[in-house]
Amino acid sequence: MRGNPSTTSPSTRPAANYAPSTPTTSSTNPPGRYRLHDLIRTYTCTLAVQDPAKDREHTTLRLLDYYRQTAQTADRHLTRFTTPATATPPAATPDLTTREQALTWLRTEQTNLLAANHQHHTHTVALTAAMATLLLQDGPWHQAATLHQRAATTAHHHAHPFDEADALHNLGLVRRLTGDYGAAAGRLEGARALEGTARCQARTGEHEAALPNLRQAVTIYQHLGAPEADPATALLVTLEVEAPRSDTR
Repeated sequence: MRGNPSTTSPSTRPAANYAPSTPTTSSTNPPGRYRLHDLIRTYTCTLAVQDPAKDREHTTLRLLDYYRQTAQTADRHLTRFTTPATATPPAATPDLTTREQALTWLRTEQTNLLAANHQHHTHTVALTAAMATLLLQDGPWHQAATLHQRAATTAHHHAHPFDEADALHNLGLVRRLTGDYGAAAGRLEGARALEGTARCQARTGEHEAALPNLRQAVTIYQHLGAPEADPATALLVTLEVEAPRSDTR
């Protein structure tokens, strides 16, 4: 901890000095887990805001990376279909070699994972995906639906179509469990509108403009299990072949 009690003023003296008989940690959390005393937390926050903004951002991203990478490692023990690891796990990663260990870690860290989920768009998408199996199993499903919808919107905004498709898929699974068929019906109508727009654009030779609309429509059809998926996919394949040709004419 930073600071020297002998040289600091009373207003910046370590908070522990104000409560020498008060424990600096609290064991009211699950066994083996502790949180800082409120006075210690206040003092460290006071010191942290004095650090350069760049240093604070770097430290925050390191913490978020830890939760993202460890959650992805844990999730590989829970789901049948996983994405490949994109980075070496942090050195401090706990021993997660079994499904039980992975599930225990995810449940124990769920509050921290949800908090980290709101910090940065790349972590919003990745952490939501890593928690998908846990949320599907444990719930709450309405909270899961909110997280997946936000992840899909974030991925779409930052032009990450594969992440968007993954988030929409997880959203569809949760909505089936909650019986939210109205939302599914609304998405189906939206997909049909996108397909209609894409077909009009294709007829006028605007293949490049049609492709993103049709891709999004196909993604929604597939997640809903709609019969429109097959003909829309066939058209998508055709457009993906014809689009490069139209650029060279």
